[in-house]
Amino acid sequence: MMTRCTLKDGSIEIGYADPFRTYESDSFDNEVHDYIYLWTWDNLDETNHKLIGDDKNRYDQTYKKVIIDDILMVESILYSNPRWGGKLTNKFTIQ
Repeated sequence: MMTRCTLKDGSIEIGYADPFRTYESDSFDNEVHDYIYLWTWDNLDETNHKLIGDDKNRYDQTYKKVIIDDILMVESILYSNPRWGGKLTNKFTIQ
């Protein structure tokens, strides 16, 4: 789900949050983590809402580690995944 985290220092981190995956590690490691990962598409044409590039790098993603103690507010758009009818975008917009 598309998520916007406002941090205590006033900065904002935006990306897709997936509570079932942990970047480059086993998601079921029986540990409680003090961070979440937000990810965005690297090769996304925001005008046409489509991934671009060849099959090797079209699906590349950038993961941003966000420390939970640094988060002041979390806003999420439920059902923002394009599989549920939303646009493919890296932007957090509410209409």
